[in-house]
Amino acid sequence: MGITICDMYGTVGISLVTPVISAAMLEERDFDPTSICLIRCTELSDDDVFACWSDRVTADRLRIPRDRIMSLEEFGSLAEFQQLLRPVCHKCFEEWLKEQRSR
Repeated sequence: MGITICDMYGTVGISLVTPVISAAMLEERDFDPTSICLIRCTELSDDDVFACWSDRVTADRLRIPRDRIMSLEEFGSLAEFQQLLRPVCHKCFEEWLKEQRSR
């Protein structure tokens, strides 16, 4: 996983999110927590799972499976989705997500 330099936390890991989510985070806008989808795929083995986050509209439009863990090959075939993903500070994202879920 990648690393970023966050103004608040310094050097930290990233979460990958769609532009709709990153914009809501950066603009400190409320976001319907039921519209935030966890997208998962296996990495090198079935024990290693990669996760990223999508807004429901994007996931539906691109027909991204949300009800199961995809294989690496299946996730690899989703080039349009992968190109949309943006890195954000993992800690900032977790705080923002927790805040959205508590509303």
